[in-house]
Amino acid sequence: DMIRVVYQDCGYLVDLDDDDTISDLQIRIFSLTELAPEEQKWSCLGTEQDEVEKWRSMLVRTVLERDSIGGGVGRPVVLEVTRNDDNRDTKEGLGTELGPEIELQKPVKIYNGPETAAMTDFARRIRSYMDQIEEYEDPLVQDKARALMPLEKFQSMAAESLDVGRSTPEDVSRPTDSRHSDLRYLCQDAALAWELLVWFRGEFFSWVNSPKCWSCDGESKIAGGAPPLNSEIKWGAGMVEIHICTACGATTRFPRYNKAEKLLDTRRGRCGEWTQAFTLCARAVGLEARMAHDWTDHCWTEIWSRKEKRWFHADPCETNLDKPLMYALGWKKKLTYVISVGRLGVADVSQRYAGDSPAMWEACLARRTLVPEDWLVDEISALNFRLHKSMHSNTLILAVQTLDQVSESLGSAGSYAGRESGAALWKRSRGEDGQS
Repeated sequence: DMIRVVYQDCGYLVDLDDDDTISDLQIRIFSLTELAPEEQKWSCLGTEQDEVEKWRSMLVRTVLERDSIGGGVGRPVVLEVTRNDDNRDTKEGLGTELGPEIELQKPVKIYNGPETAAMTDFARRIRSYMDQIEEYEDPLVQDKARALMPLEKFQSMAAESLDVGRSTPEDVSRPTDSRHSDLRYLCQDAALAWELLVWFRGEFFSWVNSPKCWSCDGESKIAGGAPPLNSEIKWGAGMVEIHICTACGATTRFPRYNKAEKLLDTRRGRCGEWTQAFTLCARAVGLEARMAHDWTDHCWTEIWSRKEKRWFHADPCETNLDKPLMYALGWKKKLTYVISVGRLGVADVSQRYAGDSPAMWEACLARRTLVPEDWLVDEISALNFRLHKSMHSNTLILAVQTLDQVSESLGSAGSYAGRESGAALWKRSRGEDGQS
């Protein structure tokens, strides 16, 4: 069955499977409307739904009534969703409490120098990342992702983590794992993100150094590149790697797809493919997620904590959660620019990842020579202004709130290892094995 969800004059089509549960539909509505499950109040053709457990029989009855008056088979049921104000003060929400109407003001330029080719390339790169956002928000693509995930397992395991957090006194250690912080035990969003990370790397996605030979399934090594075919361009492949089998000599193509929906089918790649697919999955389960792009050639996901009111780091390639200093202190990366892009806007989050001291941030600033700092502030402000002008007021409030959380306090040094994902020689060539 197709259900048309209406919220604040916006309509969305949701595909309802026979085995879907109330939680499944609530999560889908959450991903579309930003209304957490406990904040949702449903009505169908004017009939209030007081007992949400009976939602399916109500929808079936509505279909029968609709058809009996000549509505026509195949037309979606209309489910109107409003905010349940009774729960807003007692439940953990998205942090979008209604406040004064936000009046956007056009940003004032602070850079007055000449435009350069480097600035044009930098701006084009950010806009290309912004173009990916629509796919993450596509209800049908999110439905495809949800169909591949064990949602009930995620929810039950996340609940167990939160139970540990509630039952363990502060002076007693929680189960330790160098890959995540205590946020997993304190925050529902982090607990869910952790379960998604573990499943994604352990069961769903595969790392590719060189693909297996298509002919004999033997080992191969890269031999160059080739232009993408039209069928590969359709899914965003800008380049295709050519790998030669070391056993039989056959040639294997490895298109670097740039569409998260396609990656749900291929389920393999390197950090770009991993993070695109993971960010889509995070949005599909109702997490507020955006993609962080590292100009020194890596990428990962950031997820908004509704409880902590801050973004936390999630790297699907490494199964690391809330460990933003792992790149500077563990991998020994010399970071320059880290730009996060999501449906709520664009942010320069480089300082969050640069290191554990002001000196490391100063060193990072010294390496940022591609574009003037004032120009970058102007460019990001202009992009956000254009994006925010078209937002609904509730979304805009959340966008402004989350974009303010950029320059957080520097993290503690802790213990960080070198990169796990990728072949040893490849990691060493990139200086990410923690030895440099």
